[in-house]
Amino acid sequence: MLSRITPPIRSLREVVYDYLRRQMNEGQLLPGSFFNLKEVSQALGISTTPLREALVQLESEGFVTIFPRKGAFVNALSLKQIRNIYQLIGALEGAVILEVASRMTVARIDRMAVINETMKERLRQGRIAEYLELNLQFHGGFLDLSENEELLRQLAIFKQRLYEFPRNEHLVPAWEEKNSQEHLDLVEALRQGDFLGAASIIRDVHWSFEAQEPFIRSYYARHLQILEKLKAPRGDPFPSPSGGES
Repeated sequence: MLSRITPPIRSLREVVYDYLRRQMNEGQLLPGSFFNLKEVSQALGISTTPLREALVQLESEGFVTIFPRKGAFVNALSLKQIRNIYQLIGALEGAVILEVASRMTVARIDRMAVINETMKERLRQGRIAEYLELNLQFHGGFLDLSENEELLRQLAIFKQRLYEFPRNEHLVPAWEEKNSQEHLDLVEALRQGDFLGAASIIRDVHWSFEAQEPFIRSYYARHLQILEKLKAPRGDPFPSPSGGES
C-alpha cells in the first residue's frame, strides 16, 4: 500500500519572501525606498527572524541592500546594471538553446510560432498582461527543456529585476514589433536546425543591450516617470498578508 504523500510545508521565511516580492511587483515597495525591519515585522505581526531570512535571500538576488541595525534599502537599477543583466540573460538563454538542441521537436517549434502570433493579437487588443505571460511561454518553448535548474532560477530572477520591479505594462510599440520579428527569426532558425544561429539571435540580437538600447532607454525613461508618481504620499505600504500566517 502506498503511503500518503504529504505536501511540503512552506516556511515562514518563504511566505515573507513571497509577500515582499509581491509588494515590490505591485509597486508598494519601490526602488530607492528604505524600510525599517522592526516596523515591518510589527506591521506583519511576525518576529524579525523570518523577515531577516527573507531579506538575506532578496539581497543575494540583488533586490535589496541590508544595513545592519538600520533596515533595508530597495535597490534601483542603474543603466550599467541593466546592460549587465541583458548580457547575462543572452548568454544563459543562448547556452540553453545549444543544450536542448537534440530535444527540440517540430511540434514544440510550431507551438512557439503560434504563441508569437497570439502575442501580436493580444498586443493589438491591449491585453498587456496576457501578452507578457505569452512572452514567457514563448521563451519557455526552449527553456522548459533545460535540465539546469540553477540556470533557470537565475534567469527568472534577472527577468524579475528587469520587468517586475514594479511591473511596468507601458510598453514601447516599436520595440514589441521588433521583438515579434526576432521571435520569427528564432523560430525559422530552429526549423532549419541552425541552433548556433538561433543561439546567436538570442544572445547577440534579442538580448543585446547594444541592439536594443534605444528601446531600453525609452522603456526605462517611462518606467522612472511611473515610479515618481508612485512615490507620491500614500497609505500603509505593508497591509497584512492574506491568510495571516505568523
